[in-house]
Amino acid sequence: MQQNNKSTAWALTLLLALLLQVAFVFADAKDTPTRAAIEVSKAYFKLDPAMAERICEERRIVEDIDVVESYLYRMQQEAEARGFDLGMMKKGLYHIETDVLVRTDQEAKVHVSGVLRTRINPVYAWVAGLFHLGNTAHVEETIDLVKEDGKWKVCGRLFELPEG
Repeated sequence: MQQNNKSTAWALTLLLALLLQVAFVFADAKDTPTRAAIEVSKAYFKLDPAMAERICEERRIVEDIDVVESYLYRMQQEAEARGFDLGMMKKGLYHIETDVLVRTDQEAKVHVSGVLRTRINPVYAWVAGLFHLGNTAHVEETIDLVKEDGKWKVCGRLFELPEG
């Protein structure tokens, strides 16, 4: 009888853990201004074209020019001028701190700060972080976001991305 009680307790514990995990997954899937600001900031420094998905249409296309493509092209040209591959221009954003300054149903202003480190490849970033190698730079930006098509998107200044 004692063995049956122990197995019931274990089964209930595992069931509770499974339910909590499912709840955490659903909670993590919710789009927030903070999440959007972090995603677009990381993509910006990693030179990831996916950042375009988090920039509002009004801001992304200026005078029939896609500012994301223009920025990535400019970074490619700068890398070639230095004799590098584009991968040498990528940076990782670490120790990210955010602060929501203003938030309404359709607009938000989020302050993002963090540390930049060159990110040649994931192993380099890991080793550099572990042994404190390479130069780091502190970065801060206040990002204006709007809700467009049910998703939070940047619709203002974004680091050094060209504006209209």
